[in-house]
Amino acid sequence: MLNLHGEVPSDAASGVTCMNAEEKFLPVLKELAGKYPRLKIVLEHCTTKKAVETVRGLGENVAGTIVGAPDHGFGWGSEREMGADGKTDRASSFVVGG
Repeated sequence: MLNLHGEVPSDAASGVTCMNAEEKFLPVLKELAGKYPRLKIVLEHCTTKKAVETVRGLGENVAGTIVGAPDHGFGWGSEREMGADGKTDRASSFVVGG
């Protein structure tokens, strides 16, 4: 299984920023899924509609997660991260391709 935070590196010369880095990565995801059809691939923390549509359009070996309220590195261990009971992870949705 390959879990990916699918983004290309930011590059001002190429116009890649944190706002479009995920979408720029999607061709790589398609290539990996096609080249390794038996490999289970998870695109973690999908943040764009395009990413969800891409995952859904790929084979059953590809899935993605969607986190309802991203914290972008802030609040680790907070109630939002851990859940109200202090034990469970924050809620995520799972999108399956194919």
